[in-house]
Parts: sequence; structure tokens; C-alpha cells
Amino acid sequence: MAENKVKQIKSVEKAMSILSAFSLEEPELGVIEISKKVGLYKSTVSRFLETLRSEDFVRKNPDTGKYRLGMKLFFLGKIPVDQLDISQYAKPHLKHLSQKFDETVSLAIYDNENIISIDRIMSTKQVAMRPRGLTAPFHCSALGRAIVAYLPGKEVDKLINKHGLPPYTSKTITDPEKLKDNLKQIREQGYAFDNEEHENWLKCIAVPIKDYSGGIAGSISISVPSERLTEELFRDILSTLLEVSKIVSRELGYKSNNLTTKPDIT
Repeated sequence: MAENKVKQIKSVEKAMSILSAFSLEEPELGVIEISKKVGLYKSTVSRFLETLRSEDFVRKNPDTGKYRLGMKLFFLGKIPVDQLDISQYAKPHLKHLSQKFDETVSLAIYDNENIISIDRIMSTKQVAMRPRGLTAPFHCSALGRAIVAYLPGKEVDKLINKHGLPPYTSKTITDPEKLKDNLKQIREQGYAFDNEEHENWLKCIAVPIKDYSGGIAGSISISVPSERLTEELFRDILSTLLEVSKIVSRELGYKSNNLTTKPDIT
């Protein structure tokens, strides 16, 4: 019984190694190529490939005799992708940020041309904030700009034409070209900073969250009253947020990272 179980496990390991031999660089492989890659006899590879082909895990090219991954893997792969929920992955990190700084922490997504706050942990220091579930302005909130900075240019133009750039404070960016310059800066530095542009007494730092496709999944922010946001606190919040951005993005399947830290709160 135990011996059979070991054999079954080894068979699964061999099948996984064969499937893992394929890549974007080498989407189609022959038996000999796979044999060399995984260190198995050609006869063993052929036997496993035929079994995998019968279940559509691989397909055989009739012209070349080589194999490529089948659609069964595509449909299985969609299951965890479709179940990706940014709030599920972000929640423990929101709690950590809240416990570390005791400032208001927010999570937002982009949906139907709106920046929507889907989760928020309030500071215990009695800072009045807009409640969870309401939209944030895309052009003057850090939550919004951390998302919009990674949207296609046409989508940004569409938002500007539809919603305009209304002033919330005297510091709100109301010029489209200046906004686009700011969005470019956000992409370069990896974070957005609302310097009392949404509310006079409040500053906010936000970072983007990306997913397996490389697209923008949402943003996480920490809001701090201006009088409390010292340069030291700013740098501490920023470094922590950037690390959280990397972790949550990686948990959502994002493979790359080019975030930098060049803080400027002037």
C-alpha cells in the first residue's frame, strides 16, 4: 500500500515536471527536448505525454510532432485568477498598517470610471473621514491618482472630459497637462501624494496594487492630518507602504517591480 502511494506521488511529480518544461520562450517541445530538460527517458516522457494529451493537458502538433500545453490548463488556471480578491489579500496588511501608525488606512479599486473605497480602518485619533464605499475624486486624492497613473492615456482623457478637474482646495490640480505631469511622476516614483489637495487639513500617501496581468488592481493609502505628518513619519509610512505594495501585488500574481523611493513632501 505504502509502496503504491510512493509510486503515485512520483508519477505526479514526473507529470508536473513535464508540464513545467514548457514556457513562453519555448511553447512547443518535442519528446527529446523534454527528455533532456526533465531528465527522464524518452519512453517515459512519451508515455506521460500521451496520458496528458488524452485529458487535453497537452496537445500534439500534427505537422511537427511536437507538443504544447492544452486548453485544460487554461481553464484550470482561470479558477484561481477569477477568485482573486484584492480585499482578501490586502486586509491583513491594512490591519498591520493601522496598528503600526494608528492613522486612517484605505483600500480602493477602479470600477466603472470611479475610484471606490472598498475597505477602511479608521484612526483612533478621531480624524473625520468619508465613510467606506463612497467614491474619491480621481484627480486630487492619492487613492485616485495612484490608480489613474497606470490607466491608458485615452482612459485618463475620458475621465477628464467626463468629470472635469473641479477644485476641492486651493492646492487642487485643475490643469489637465499638470495632472498628466503628476501622473507621470507617480509612475516614476511608485507612489502618489495628496498635499492637502482634497481636504485642507489632510495629507495622504498612496501606492498602487498590481495584478497578474500587470494591470492596476487598486491602491492603498494612509491619511494623516497635516500637523502630524512630519518628514520622519512621511518616510516611515512611505517605505512601509511601498513594501506592502510589493507584497500584495505579488500575492495577486504580479511578477515585476520597479518602485522607487524619492520622497518629497514640500
